[in-house]
This record gives sequence, C-alpha cells and structure tokens, in this order.
Amino acid sequence: MNVIPIPKSVNTIWPFKNGILESHAACEGAKIEGVTGKTGVGAAQHVQRPRDLSFDALRGLAIFLVVLSHAGVIGWYFKDAETGVWNFYYSMFVRQMVMCTIPIFLAVSGYWLAGARCESWADYRAFVKKRVTRIFIPYLFWSFFFYGIIVLRGQPHSLSDLIYKLLTGGVEGNYFFLLMLLQFYLLTPLFIRLAKVRGATALVVLVHVLFVAFIYALRFGYNKDIPFAYVKIPFVSWLCCFYVGVIYRLHPDFLSRSSVWWFAVSAPLLLLLSLVEGGLLTRYDYFEFAINDIKYSTLLYAIAVILLLFKIRLRVNWPPLLVFLGNYSFGIYFTHGFIMRGIHKVLLSRMPLVYNVQPVYQAILTVATFVVCCVVIYVTRKSIGKERAERLMGF
Repeated sequence: MNVIPIPKSVNTIWPFKNGILESHAACEGAKIEGVTGKTGVGAAQHVQRPRDLSFDALRGLAIFLVVLSHAGVIGWYFKDAETGVWNFYYSMFVRQMVMCTIPIFLAVSGYWLAGARCESWADYRAFVKKRVTRIFIPYLFWSFFFYGIIVLRGQPHSLSDLIYKLLTGGVEGNYFFLLMLLQFYLLTPLFIRLAKVRGATALVVLVHVLFVAFIYALRFGYNKDIPFAYVKIPFVSWLCCFYVGVIYRLHPDFLSRSSVWWFAVSAPLLLLLSLVEGGLLTRYDYFEFAINDIKYSTLLYAIAVILLLFKIRLRVNWPPLLVFLGNYSFGIYFTHGFIMRGIHKVLLSRMPLVYNVQPVYQAILTVATFVVCCVVIYVTRKSIGKERAERLMGF
C-alpha cells in the first residue's frame, strides 16, 4: 500500500480548548465568590464543600474529544485519494461527532462564571483581572515559545506576522478559543442579568440564530473559504453554548421537567442531521464549511449533548481517568498540537502501513499524545512547582 503524503498544512492541527481554563479557574475561584457560602467574617472556621468531580470529568471528556478530533485531521487527506477513501469518511464522521467539544467547555465555563460576584465596578475589575491573567500569561508564554520555534527553523516570519497571529490566536491554531473566551469574561455580568430577566433567553437565541444565518450568507454569497478564525473568534458564534451554562447555574430546575431519554434520543438524531449537512456541503465543494463548528445542525447537536451531560452528571460514576484528564486539561490544550505533530512524524516513519488504516492510526496517535502531554505536565509541576507552572504555563 502507498502512503498518502501529508501536506505541510497538517502543522496547523489545532491544540485547542478552553473552558478548560475557566472551569478549573472558576471552580477554584468560586470558593471565594460565594458558591460555598464563604464570607469575610468567620472565614477561618469555614468548611469547604467536597469538590464536584463531575465537572472535572466533563472537562476530561471534552479534552479527550479535542485530541481525538485533531488526530482525525490527518484522515482528511484521503479525500481525493485513489485508494483508502473510506479513511476520509471515517474521519469526517469523527469530526462531526466530536464538534461538541468547544460548546461543552463553554457551557461549563458559563456555569461557573454565573456564580461570580460582580455587584460593583470594583468587583467587575477584580473579576476580569483574575480571569484574564489566568488565560493571558500562559497564552503569551506558549505563543512566543512556538513562534520562536518557527524562527529557529528558518520558516517565514516577521514582526507584523507575529502581531497578527497574537491578535487572532493563530500561532498554534486553536488558540483563537482563548480570545473568544475573553469576550465572554468581559460580558459575564450582562449574561447573568439577562438570565434573570423574563423573556431575555428568547432574545439571546434570536441573536445567535441571526448571526449564524449571517455566516451562512457569507459562505454561500461571498467567500466559501472564510478563514476559520474570523468565524470562530466572535463570541456571538457560540452564544447559546455559553448561555446554557449560565441558565443551568441560575435556574437549575429548568431541566427537571425533561426526561433524560429526550436528550438521549435527540442528540444522536441531531448528530445524524449534522452528518447529512456536512456530507452535502462536502459534495458541493464547501469542505471548509462542512468541517466547521458554526452550522445550525452542529450547534443543535452540541447543545443537546450539553443538556444530556448536565442532566446525568450527578447520576454517573465518572471514571477516574476522565477526572484526571480534566485536571490536566488546560495544559493538554496548550501543548497537545505541537506534541501530536512530533508523534505523527515518528509514527509515519515507523508504522507507514498503519497510517492507511486511520481508525487504528488515530487511536494510537491520540493515546500517545495524551501520555506525552501528561508526563510533560507532571514533570514540569514537580520541577518548578505546581503554582508557578500553572501561572506561567497553564499547567
């Protein structure tokens, strides 16, 4: 069997994440912001509640799907292959199935941020400073680190290119997510207020629907290959995904009247709809649109998955492995793209035949990436201390 060559563009495999950051940061910060009932008086006698491991597990599930998704990017290069085209269809199926990852992270972030105390400008400034610092310092660290590698390799680079990539999260692909999440941080007080106003949810949904319609209009009427960052950076593209987490936090009974089976059935049906839409877009030469998260069918599927996970999160005995990955998720997000590309080069040279069986190849690549990422994070924490590693590198 011949091995399909991998274009250099595979180097844009995205690491990605981030509700990761927020879910961990806000979960810890929630102890200060009133979730545990702590106040300034008698704080020393306060006994904290046990940590809710279900949200760690949800982050672990999401980061697993993220890495699996990025491993699947390699299979797209079988699209026009003479043999093994089934690998492309498999990779497309995986892509559509895991496109609930960013929405899951956003929903978890929305849940924790909805507990923030922003009753004054002083509260708001403290809230923004804390969240922005936890994101931005690791973002700058890794962006300069990876751009430094570009410079050392002698690849095209310039100051203007660096500035552009910093502003669009383009140094390492899916770092755009951090810039999008920052917008939600800044607007958190607004969403908290909206969630408490009768009828405001309908307005939020309408704004999201109209903005996605605008994206469709741009795709079909102007440029079918709009750079993904321009579509994904605006917070409005993901509006309902974040907002559903806010609603769940402030109105926890809104799911009580719905059967878990309703979500368990609707999620696969909406996934099927997403597969159909993706297939049609691919057939009519809108491939970049087909693999993009911002489609009606994909967003509906993602929200159904979020609601299902929220519905069952306290009923499930979550595997310890998912909880572990959840605690490492922010660091994995920052590093897994670079590590995955390195492992891919080794596997391709040592196991070329396995490459032509993408389900096996992607599984090996995914597991190997997780192992190396977790070892790197663990060793770094032990070497420079967990607090410093977290503050500087997101570990």
